[in-house]
Amino acid sequence: DYVFQEYTRLEEMPSWAPWLQSVELEGGPDQISKWNIASSGFKFSWRAKITQLITGKLICWESIEGLKNRGSVSFRTLSNEECEVCIRLGFELPQWLRTVFNNQFVRNFVSDKLQSELKIFRSLLLRKKRHLKSTERNASS
Repeated sequence: DYVFQEYTRLEEMPSWAPWLQSVELEGGPDQISKWNIASSGFKFSWRAKITQLITGKLICWESIEGLKNRGSVSFRTLSNEECEVCIRLGFELPQWLRTVFNNQFVRNFVSDKLQSELKIFRSLLLRKKRHLKSTERNASS
């Protein structure tokens, strides 16, 4: 649940996902958020709504405006210290971008970005966890 809780702090994602410029929560019953990304001179934005949420297990979304995309992030506990995070993402490139890049190039680019960002996320969580343990030890001394 710790990994899920940290991951769902959407507004904090840009701190570990460098191509995300911002994530803003608009709130409401549909849990709408606004996303802005920038990479290699390209900028995109969209608004998305959560379509399914199973606390500790799964988040699904789809865009409702802007760059068309949808996806899910699932969390599977492997042990007390390990959790597997699986991201599935589908998106529709604007026509002008499809004429410049082929789909496989874009798929590889996005996959590499996501892998890199998950490594940063993991490092951040490990640092937070070490800090928490250190603080708890000091408090009990």
